[in-house]
Amino acid sequence: MTVCVSSECRSQPPARQFPEVSGAELRRSRYIGIEKTHLQHVLTALAVNVVRLVAWWDGERPGGTRVSRFAQLRAA
Repeated sequence: MTVCVSSECRSQPPARQFPEVSGAELRRSRYIGIEKTHLQHVLTALAVNVVRLVAWWDGERPGGTRVSRFAQLRAA
């Protein structure tokens, strides 16, 4: 990730703000109770899928599946 400190970089948003779901803010529920927690999980999944769908519409195709270290060693 490139860090930009000039004023023109600060005025432009990054190209893609949610590349993957990797933050604790999306994985940890802020609510107490199973109903509210379930609602948060459903809405989070919906938001992630919308971001992926918009990226797909813009021509950004998902990468291929990764090859595990074990499979790499086995192939060598």
